[in-house]
Amino acid sequence: MSTIRQQKYIKSVEQFKCSGCGGELQVVNPRTNFIACQYCGTVQEAKTQDHKILLKLSKPSKFPPMRFIKLGMEAEFDGIKYKVIGRTRWRTQYKEWDAESGKYEDSTWQFDEWLLLSQYYSFIYLVEDKEGFAMSYPFVPRYPNLPTNDGWIKNFYSGDRTRVSEYGKATIIHFEGESTYQIEVGKEINFAEYKAGNTVFVVESHFYKDSTELQEIEFWREPSMSYAQVLEAFSQNPEVKRKKEEYRARKKTYRFFVRSFFMLAAACFIAFFLSFSAKKILDVTYTIPYTFATSSSDSMQLVATTERFMLDKQDEMIEFILSISSNGFRDGWVGIEICNAQDEVINTMEGDFYDEGDEGLTSTSQVYKVDKVGEYYIKLYVEPKTWLSAYESGVRIEVDRVWMLSRYYIIGFVIFLICGVIASVIIPSE
Repeated sequence: MSTIRQQKYIKSVEQFKCSGCGGELQVVNPRTNFIACQYCGTVQEAKTQDHKILLKLSKPSKFPPMRFIKLGMEAEFDGIKYKVIGRTRWRTQYKEWDAESGKYEDSTWQFDEWLLLSQYYSFIYLVEDKEGFAMSYPFVPRYPNLPTNDGWIKNFYSGDRTRVSEYGKATIIHFEGESTYQIEVGKEINFAEYKAGNTVFVVESHFYKDSTELQEIEFWREPSMSYAQVLEAFSQNPEVKRKKEEYRARKKTYRFFVRSFFMLAAACFIAFFLSFSAKKILDVTYTIPYTFATSSSDSMQLVATTERFMLDKQDEMIEFILSISSNGFRDGWVGIEICNAQDEVINTMEGDFYDEGDEGLTSTSQVYKVDKVGEYYIKLYVEPKTWLSAYESGVRIEVDRVWMLSRYYIIGFVIFLICGVIASVIIPSE
Protein backbone atom coordinates (compact mmCIF):
# COMPACT_ATOMS: atom_id res chain seq x y z
CA MET A 1 0.00 0.00 0.00
CA SER A 2 1.48 3.32 -1.02
CA THR A 3 1.70 6.11 1.50
CA ILE A 4 0.14 9.50 0.94
CA ARG A 5 2.78 12.18 1.13
CA GLN A 6 1.75 15.19 3.19
CA GLN A 7 1.58 18.35 1.08
CA LYS A 8 4.39 20.73 1.89
CA TYR A 9 3.57 24.23 2.95
CA ILE A 10 2.84 26.84 0.30
CA LYS A 11 5.70 27.63 -2.04
CA SER A 12 5.89 30.52 -4.44
CA VAL A 13 4.56 29.57 -7.86
CA GLU A 14 6.09 32.58 -9.60
CA GLN A 15 8.70 35.26 -8.93
CA PHE A 16 9.32 38.41 -10.92
CA LYS A 17 10.39 42.03 -10.61
CA CYS A 18 7.93 44.88 -10.12
CA SER A 19 7.39 46.76 -13.38
CA GLY A 20 7.30 49.99 -11.41
CA CYS A 21 10.29 49.88 -9.07
CA GLY A 22 12.08 46.60 -9.84
CA GLY A 23 11.42 45.15 -6.40
CA GLU A 24 11.28 41.39 -6.02
CA LEU A 25 7.69 40.11 -6.04
CA GLN A 26 6.31 36.63 -5.67
CA VAL A 27 2.87 35.20 -6.34
CA VAL A 28 1.86 32.46 -3.92
CA ASN A 29 -1.75 31.85 -4.94
CA PRO A 30 -1.98 30.32 -8.46
CA ARG A 31 -5.38 32.01 -8.87
CA THR A 32 -3.98 35.50 -8.24
CA ASN A 33 -4.73 37.87 -11.13
CA PHE A 34 -3.44 41.13 -9.67
CA ILE A 35 -0.62 42.09 -7.32
CA ALA A 36 0.13 45.40 -5.61
CA CYS A 37 3.81 46.02 -4.93
CA GLN A 38 4.61 46.30 -1.22
CA TYR A 39 7.49 48.67 -2.06
CA CYS A 40 6.02 51.27 -4.42
CA GLY A 41 2.28 50.59 -4.57
CA THR A 42 2.15 49.71 -8.28
CA VAL A 43 -0.77 47.42 -9.19
CA GLN A 44 -0.02 45.11 -12.12
CA GLU A 45 -1.29 41.99 -13.77
CA ALA A 46 0.12 38.80 -12.33
CA LYS A 47 -0.74 36.39 -15.15
CA THR A 48 0.76 38.20 -18.16
CA GLN A 49 4.43 37.96 -19.16
CA ASP A 50 4.98 41.73 -19.23
CA HIS A 51 3.08 42.27 -15.98
CA LYS A 52 1.23 45.26 -17.33
CA ILE A 53 0.89 48.20 -14.90
CA LEU A 54 -2.77 48.99 -14.21
CA LEU A 55 -2.50 51.84 -11.70
CA LYS A 56 -0.31 53.28 -9.00
CA LEU A 57 -1.40 53.45 -5.37
CA SER A 58 0.15 55.46 -2.57
CA LYS A 59 3.37 53.98 -1.24
CA PRO A 60 2.74 51.40 1.49
CA SER A 61 5.00 53.44 3.78
CA LYS A 62 2.11 55.91 4.05
CA PHE A 63 -0.07 53.13 5.46
CA PRO A 64 2.23 51.06 7.70
CA PRO A 65 0.85 47.94 9.42
CA MET A 66 -0.66 48.56 12.83
CA ARG A 67 1.42 45.99 14.69
CA PHE A 68 3.75 43.16 13.70
CA ILE A 69 2.00 41.35 10.82
CA LYS A 70 3.62 41.74 7.39
CA LEU A 71 3.18 40.30 3.92
CA GLY A 72 4.87 36.91 3.48
CA MET A 73 4.64 35.92 7.13
CA GLU A 74 3.52 32.42 8.03
CA ALA A 75 0.93 31.55 10.67
CA GLU A 76 -0.92 28.57 12.08
CA PHE A 77 -4.55 28.60 13.21
CA ASP A 78 -6.30 25.45 14.44
CA GLY A 79 -3.49 23.26 13.11
CA ILE A 80 -3.67 24.68 9.56
CA LYS A 81 -0.75 26.59 8.10
CA TYR A 82 -1.30 29.92 6.36
CA LYS A 83 0.70 32.56 4.53
CA VAL A 84 -0.13 36.28 4.51
CA ILE A 85 -0.57 37.29 0.86
CA GLY A 86 -2.56 40.56 0.99
CA ARG A 87 -3.63 43.54 3.07
CA THR A 88 -6.48 45.98 2.52
CA ARG A 89 -6.78 49.15 4.62
CA TRP A 90 -10.37 50.30 5.11
CA ARG A 91 -11.70 53.61 6.41
CA THR A 92 -15.22 53.55 7.84
CA GLN A 93 -17.71 56.33 8.42
CA TYR A 94 -20.49 54.93 10.52
CA LYS A 95 -23.16 55.40 13.15
CA GLU A 96 -22.56 53.75 16.53
CA TRP A 97 -25.37 53.04 18.97
CA ASP A 98 -24.99 54.81 22.33
CA ALA A 99 -27.15 53.02 24.89
CA GLU A 100 -26.93 55.88 27.41
CA SER A 101 -28.26 58.55 25.05
CA GLY A 102 -30.48 56.10 23.16
CA LYS A 103 -29.33 57.29 19.75
CA TYR A 104 -26.65 56.75 17.12
CA GLU A 105 -23.46 58.81 17.19
CA ASP A 106 -21.24 59.61 14.18
CA SER A 107 -17.76 58.09 14.19
CA THR A 108 -14.83 57.13 11.94
CA TRP A 109 -12.41 54.20 12.13
CA GLN A 110 -9.69 52.40 10.20
CA PHE A 111 -8.79 48.72 10.09
CA ASP A 112 -6.63 46.29 8.15
CA GLU A 113 -8.01 43.17 6.53
CA TRP A 114 -5.25 40.59 6.11
CA LEU A 115 -5.75 37.90 3.47
CA LEU A 116 -4.27 34.54 4.49
CA LEU A 117 -3.89 31.58 2.10
CA SER A 118 -3.94 28.12 3.68
CA GLN A 119 -1.83 25.10 2.78
CA TYR A 120 -4.98 23.78 1.08
CA TYR A 121 -5.36 26.98 -0.99
CA SER A 122 -8.41 28.21 0.92
CA PHE A 123 -8.71 31.73 2.34
CA ILE A 124 -9.35 33.33 5.71
CA TYR A 125 -9.39 37.01 6.68
CA LEU A 126 -7.77 38.39 9.82
CA VAL A 127 -9.19 41.78 10.82
CA GLU A 128 -6.91 44.09 12.80
CA ASP A 129 -7.58 47.51 14.29
CA LYS A 130 -6.23 49.55 17.21
CA GLU A 131 -8.44 47.66 19.66
CA GLY A 132 -7.42 44.14 18.67
CA PHE A 133 -8.06 41.25 16.26
CA ALA A 134 -10.93 39.21 14.90
CA MET A 135 -11.11 36.33 12.46
CA SER A 136 -13.63 36.89 9.67
CA TYR A 137 -15.54 33.95 8.21
CA PRO A 138 -18.27 34.01 5.55
CA PHE A 139 -21.41 32.07 6.49
CA VAL A 140 -24.96 31.40 5.30
CA PRO A 141 -27.48 32.83 7.80
CA ARG A 142 -30.74 31.11 8.66
CA TYR A 143 -32.48 34.50 8.49
CA PRO A 144 -30.73 36.65 5.86
CA ASN A 145 -31.89 40.27 6.04
CA LEU A 146 -30.78 43.90 5.92
CA PRO A 147 -31.28 46.40 8.76
CA THR A 148 -34.39 48.55 8.94
CA ASN A 149 -34.26 52.33 8.79
CA ASP A 150 -34.77 52.63 12.55
CA GLY A 151 -31.66 50.56 13.40
CA TRP A 152 -33.00 47.03 13.93
CA ILE A 153 -32.09 43.74 12.29
CA LYS A 154 -33.15 40.12 12.65
CA ASN A 155 -30.65 37.87 14.39
CA PHE A 156 -29.15 35.77 11.61
CA TYR A 157 -29.60 32.55 13.61
CA SER A 158 -32.69 33.02 15.80
CA GLY A 159 -34.63 35.62 13.85
CA ASP A 160 -35.09 37.74 17.00
CA ARG A 161 -35.25 41.52 16.66
CA THR A 162 -31.76 42.81 17.48
CA ARG A 163 -30.30 46.31 17.81
CA VAL A 164 -27.70 47.21 15.16
CA SER A 165 -24.57 48.30 17.02
CA GLU A 166 -22.90 49.97 14.01
CA TYR A 167 -23.80 50.75 10.41
CA GLY A 168 -22.35 52.88 7.64
CA LYS A 169 -19.88 52.81 4.74
CA ALA A 170 -16.38 51.35 4.45
CA THR A 171 -13.97 52.64 1.82
CA ILE A 172 -10.74 51.07 0.54
CA ILE A 173 -7.84 53.49 1.03
CA HIS A 174 -4.87 51.15 0.50
CA PHE A 175 -4.01 47.69 -0.79
CA GLU A 176 -0.86 45.63 -1.10
CA GLY A 177 -0.20 42.03 -2.03
CA GLU A 178 -2.21 39.53 -4.09
CA SER A 179 -5.83 39.53 -5.19
CA THR A 180 -8.02 37.47 -7.51
CA TYR A 181 -9.88 40.66 -8.47
CA GLN A 182 -8.63 44.17 -9.14
CA ILE A 183 -8.72 46.31 -6.03
CA GLU A 184 -10.21 49.76 -6.54
CA VAL A 185 -9.10 52.43 -4.09
CA GLY A 186 -12.19 54.42 -3.19
CA LYS A 187 -14.54 51.47 -3.60
CA GLU A 188 -17.32 51.58 -1.02
CA ILE A 189 -19.45 48.94 0.67
CA ASN A 190 -22.38 49.37 3.02
CA PHE A 191 -22.28 47.41 6.25
CA ALA A 192 -24.28 46.82 9.40
CA GLU A 193 -23.32 44.73 12.41
CA TYR A 194 -24.52 43.53 15.78
CA LYS A 195 -22.72 41.87 18.67
CA ALA A 196 -23.46 38.55 20.35
CA GLY A 197 -20.96 37.63 23.09
CA ASN A 198 -17.41 37.98 21.74
CA THR A 199 -18.57 37.68 18.12
CA VAL A 200 -19.60 40.43 15.71
CA PHE A 201 -22.02 39.54 12.92
CA VAL A 202 -21.79 41.66 9.78
CA VAL A 203 -23.87 42.03 6.64
CA GLU A 204 -22.19 43.79 3.68
CA SER A 205 -24.12 45.07 0.68
CA HIS A 206 -22.68 46.15 -2.67
CA PHE A 207 -24.48 48.25 -5.27
CA TYR A 208 -23.76 48.64 -8.96
CA LYS A 209 -21.69 51.73 -9.68
CA ASP A 210 -23.80 54.89 -9.92
CA SER A 211 -26.91 52.85 -9.25
CA THR A 212 -29.24 51.98 -6.38
CA GLU A 213 -29.59 48.42 -7.68
CA LEU A 214 -28.28 45.85 -5.21
CA GLN A 215 -25.43 43.79 -6.68
CA GLU A 216 -24.37 41.48 -3.85
CA ILE A 217 -24.92 40.71 -0.17
CA GLU A 218 -22.36 38.93 2.02
CA PHE A 219 -22.63 37.75 5.62
CA TRP A 220 -19.69 37.43 7.98
CA ARG A 221 -19.12 36.33 11.54
CA GLU A 222 -16.10 37.74 13.33
CA PRO A 223 -15.12 36.16 16.67
CA SER A 224 -12.55 38.25 18.49
CA MET A 225 -9.01 37.02 19.06
CA SER A 226 -6.63 38.11 21.80
CA TYR A 227 -3.23 39.65 21.15
CA ALA A 228 -1.64 36.59 22.77
CA GLN A 229 -3.50 34.21 20.44
CA VAL A 230 -2.36 36.06 17.33
CA LEU A 231 1.22 36.26 18.65
CA GLU A 232 1.17 32.51 19.19
CA ALA A 233 -0.18 31.89 15.68
CA PHE A 234 2.64 33.94 14.10
CA SER A 235 5.40 32.91 16.54
CA GLN A 236 7.21 30.76 13.94
CA ASN A 237 8.41 34.01 12.37
CA PRO A 238 11.66 35.08 14.09
CA GLU A 239 10.67 38.74 14.62
CA VAL A 240 7.30 37.73 16.07
CA LYS A 241 8.93 35.12 18.29
CA ARG A 242 10.99 37.90 19.88
CA LYS A 243 7.81 39.93 20.38
CA LYS A 244 6.16 36.92 22.00
CA GLU A 245 9.05 36.58 24.46
CA GLU A 246 8.90 40.31 25.24
CA TYR A 247 5.13 40.05 25.71
CA ARG A 248 5.54 37.17 28.16
CA ALA A 249 8.11 39.17 30.11
CA ARG A 250 5.73 42.16 30.27
CA LYS A 251 2.89 39.88 31.39
CA LYS A 252 5.07 38.42 34.13
CA THR A 253 5.97 41.90 35.40
CA TYR A 254 2.36 42.95 35.06
CA ARG A 255 1.10 39.99 37.11
CA PHE A 256 3.64 40.90 39.80
CA PHE A 257 2.15 44.40 40.08
CA VAL A 258 -1.41 43.00 40.11
CA ARG A 259 -0.51 40.66 42.95
CA SER A 260 1.18 43.54 44.75
CA PHE A 261 -1.97 45.67 44.57
CA PHE A 262 -4.09 42.84 46.00
CA MET A 263 -1.52 42.12 48.72
CA LEU A 264 -1.47 45.79 49.74
CA ALA A 265 -5.27 45.79 49.78
CA ALA A 266 -5.22 42.69 51.98
CA ALA A 267 -2.65 44.30 54.30
CA CYS A 268 -4.85 47.41 54.64
CA PHE A 269 -7.87 45.22 55.37
CA ILE A 270 -6.02 43.18 58.01
CA ALA A 271 -4.67 46.36 59.64
CA PHE A 272 -8.16 47.84 59.69
CA PHE A 273 -9.66 44.62 61.06
CA LEU A 274 -7.07 44.48 63.85
CA SER A 275 -7.55 48.13 64.70
CA PHE A 276 -11.33 47.71 64.66
CA SER A 277 -11.25 44.66 66.92
CA ALA A 278 -8.81 46.35 69.35
CA LYS A 279 -10.84 49.53 69.76
CA LYS A 280 -13.84 47.90 71.49
CA ILE A 281 -14.02 48.71 75.21
CA LEU A 282 -17.61 47.81 76.08
CA ASP A 283 -20.51 46.23 74.19
CA VAL A 284 -23.58 45.21 76.18
CA THR A 285 -27.31 44.83 75.43
CA TYR A 286 -30.12 45.04 78.00
CA THR A 287 -33.64 43.73 77.45
CA ILE A 288 -36.57 46.07 78.09
CA PRO A 289 -39.92 44.23 78.51
CA TYR A 290 -42.90 45.42 76.49
CA THR A 291 -44.89 45.72 79.78
CA PHE A 292 -42.56 48.45 80.95
CA ALA A 293 -45.02 51.13 79.88
CA THR A 294 -47.57 49.89 82.49
CA SER A 295 -45.44 51.36 85.26
CA SER A 296 -47.18 54.09 87.20
CA SER A 297 -44.03 56.21 87.39
CA ASP A 298 -43.88 59.34 85.25
CA SER A 299 -40.13 59.86 85.69
CA MET A 300 -37.21 57.99 84.16
CA GLN A 301 -36.23 54.73 85.83
CA LEU A 302 -32.85 53.08 86.24
CA VAL A 303 -32.96 49.71 84.46
CA ALA A 304 -29.30 48.62 84.34
CA THR A 305 -25.76 49.43 85.43
CA THR A 306 -22.80 48.26 83.36
CA GLU A 307 -19.64 46.67 84.64
CA ARG A 308 -16.70 48.97 85.23
CA PHE A 309 -14.20 49.57 82.44
CA MET A 310 -10.78 51.23 82.36
CA LEU A 311 -9.89 54.37 80.36
CA ASP A 312 -6.12 54.50 80.79
CA LYS A 313 -4.96 57.13 78.26
CA GLN A 314 -5.06 60.84 78.96
CA ASP A 315 -6.82 62.92 76.27
CA GLU A 316 -7.90 59.78 74.37
CA MET A 317 -11.03 60.16 72.22
CA ILE A 318 -13.82 57.75 73.23
CA GLU A 319 -17.09 57.19 71.34
CA PHE A 320 -20.27 56.24 73.20
CA ILE A 321 -22.99 54.64 71.06
CA LEU A 322 -26.56 54.16 72.23
CA SER A 323 -28.97 52.15 70.05
CA ILE A 324 -32.20 50.18 70.23
CA SER A 325 -33.32 47.05 68.38
CA SER A 326 -36.53 47.19 66.39
CA ASN A 327 -38.12 44.01 67.72
CA GLY A 328 -41.65 45.41 67.89
CA PHE A 329 -40.30 48.73 69.24
CA ARG A 330 -42.29 51.83 68.31
CA ASP A 331 -41.27 54.75 70.53
CA GLY A 332 -39.34 55.51 73.70
CA TRP A 333 -36.88 57.74 75.52
CA VAL A 334 -33.54 56.24 76.63
CA GLY A 335 -30.71 57.96 78.49
CA ILE A 336 -27.35 57.10 80.09
CA GLU A 337 -25.13 58.59 82.76
CA ILE A 338 -21.37 58.11 82.49
CA CYS A 339 -19.93 57.81 85.98
CA ASN A 340 -16.40 57.63 87.36
CA ALA A 341 -15.01 55.43 90.15
CA GLN A 342 -16.18 57.96 92.74
CA ASP A 343 -19.78 57.55 91.49
CA GLU A 344 -19.79 61.07 90.07
CA VAL A 345 -21.74 61.70 86.86
CA ILE A 346 -19.24 63.19 84.43
CA ASN A 347 -21.44 63.21 81.30
CA THR A 348 -24.83 62.18 79.94
CA MET A 349 -26.40 61.03 76.67
CA GLU A 350 -29.99 60.55 75.62
CA GLY A 351 -32.03 59.47 72.63
CA ASP A 352 -35.70 59.85 71.79
CA PHE A 353 -35.93 56.81 69.54
CA TYR A 354 -38.74 55.74 67.23
CA ASP A 355 -39.31 53.21 64.45
CA GLU A 356 -42.17 53.71 62.02
CA GLY A 357 -41.10 51.25 59.35
CA ASP A 358 -40.15 53.58 56.49
CA GLU A 359 -38.82 56.20 58.88
CA GLY A 360 -37.03 55.96 62.20
CA LEU A 361 -34.23 56.96 64.56
CA THR A 362 -32.75 53.97 66.37
CA SER A 363 -29.22 55.04 67.33
CA THR A 364 -27.13 58.02 68.43
CA SER A 365 -23.49 58.56 69.36
CA GLN A 366 -21.14 61.12 70.86
CA VAL A 367 -17.37 61.40 71.19
CA TYR A 368 -15.75 62.54 74.45
CA LYS A 369 -12.14 63.19 75.43
CA VAL A 370 -10.77 61.46 78.53
CA ASP A 371 -9.81 64.13 81.04
CA LYS A 372 -8.75 61.72 83.77
CA VAL A 373 -7.64 58.11 83.52
CA GLY A 374 -9.38 55.57 85.71
CA GLU A 375 -12.41 53.30 86.04
CA TYR A 376 -15.82 54.23 84.67
CA TYR A 377 -19.30 52.69 84.41
CA ILE A 378 -22.65 53.59 82.84
CA LYS A 379 -26.19 53.79 84.21
CA LEU A 380 -29.06 53.11 81.80
CA TYR A 381 -32.42 54.88 82.19
CA VAL A 382 -35.76 54.50 80.39
CA GLU A 383 -38.83 56.75 80.68
CA PRO A 384 -41.83 54.39 81.05
CA LYS A 385 -44.57 56.74 79.93
CA THR A 386 -42.92 57.15 76.50
CA TRP A 387 -42.36 53.44 75.93
CA LEU A 388 -44.38 51.78 73.15
CA SER A 389 -43.35 48.22 72.23
CA ALA A 390 -45.26 45.12 71.17
CA TYR A 391 -42.47 42.75 72.29
CA GLU A 392 -39.33 42.84 74.38
CA SER A 393 -36.75 45.22 72.88
CA GLY A 394 -33.04 45.57 73.45
CA VAL A 395 -31.02 48.67 74.33
CA ARG A 396 -27.36 48.41 73.32
CA ILE A 397 -24.50 50.40 74.81
CA GLU A 398 -21.11 50.49 73.07
CA VAL A 399 -17.88 52.21 74.12
CA ASP A 400 -15.13 52.38 71.48
CA ARG A 401 -11.75 53.98 71.12
CA VAL A 402 -11.70 56.43 68.20
CA TRP A 403 -8.76 55.52 65.98
CA MET A 404 -8.35 58.19 63.34
CA LEU A 405 -6.10 55.90 61.27
CA SER A 406 -8.97 53.50 60.65
CA ARG A 407 -10.41 55.69 57.93
CA TYR A 408 -7.05 55.73 56.17
CA TYR A 409 -6.93 51.92 56.29
CA ILE A 410 -10.35 51.86 54.63
CA ILE A 411 -9.31 54.40 51.99
CA GLY A 412 -6.09 52.49 51.30
CA PHE A 413 -7.95 49.17 51.07
CA VAL A 414 -10.45 50.60 48.57
CA ILE A 415 -7.74 52.28 46.46
CA PHE A 416 -5.50 49.22 46.22
CA LEU A 417 -8.48 46.91 45.63
CA ILE A 418 -9.76 49.10 42.77
CA CYS A 419 -6.26 49.30 41.25
CA GLY A 420 -5.90 45.53 41.47
CA VAL A 421 -9.28 44.88 39.82
CA ILE A 422 -8.58 47.39 37.02
CA ALA A 423 -5.10 45.98 36.47
CA SER A 424 -6.41 42.40 36.32
CA VAL A 425 -8.98 43.36 33.68
CA ILE A 426 -6.77 45.54 31.48
CA ILE A 427 -4.23 43.07 30.10
CA PRO A 428 -1.23 44.61 28.32
CA SER A 429 -1.16 43.91 24.60
CA GLU A 430 1.61 45.68 22.76
